Amino acid sequence: MLTGVRRQARRKAAVTAFLEAGWAIAPGAWWDSRVDQYHCRRVGCLTTGTIHAADGMAPRTDPSAWADDPATILLITGHGIDVVELPLGTTPPEAIFSRATLPGPVALWASARPRLLLLASTTGGSTVPDRLPEGLPEGALLHSTGSYVPLPPSRVRTGDVVWMRPPQVLGWKLPELGEVVDVLAPRAGTKDTADTAATAVSSPEPTDPGPQTAPRRRASIRTAARKV
Repeated sequence: MLTGVRRQARRKAAVTAFLEAGWAIAPGAWWDSRVDQYHCRRVGCLTTGTIHAADGMAPRTDPSAWADDPATILLITGHGIDVVELPLGTTPPEAIFSRATLPGPVALWASARPRLLLLASTTGGSTVPDRLPEGLPEGALLHSTGSYVPLPPSRVRTGDVVWMRPPQVLGWKLPELGEVVDVLAPRAGTKDTADTAATAVSSPEPTDPGPQTAPRRRASIRTAARKV
């Protein structure tokens, strides 16, 4: 188990590496298991049950933003990098998607409800799709403009976020988002790739959609942060 000093050293090294690579990161609230809630540097903040950006959604370029507290490293998506989130249930990741087949960096959000985080570039000029292919696991999301995900090494309420394939081994090169979507489509059992349309942006706070009475739509881009 990592001590606080070793965890802080790993976080500092990760922040430096992400900033040198030009990734859009920002400090986020951190989980305190002693009091069973999230903390952030904002005085009087009442968002204690959900991970959130401590200084707003603007990316930070100064590593000192993580110096005074154990802030989580958040990737602010929509700034050249988007993330496909794939819930795995209780099935091991390798049983669903091969690490040799999935392009780009892949992180594992380890928890009772584990999920994969697939990082992809949106700097190639292609249109960002507003939907993911059909047939993906229930709750699959595409994090784009207005959203964020925790990056390794992060500890959240449900567990740790760790790399399965770190960006360093790929020379920090990211596949285009369209390439990732094309890989997912046949593995989801469909040849239909995502339609292209304007990015749908919703509230970053958790929402209750109520009972589903209409036919279920394909997983769309969602920017809602869940309780994690």
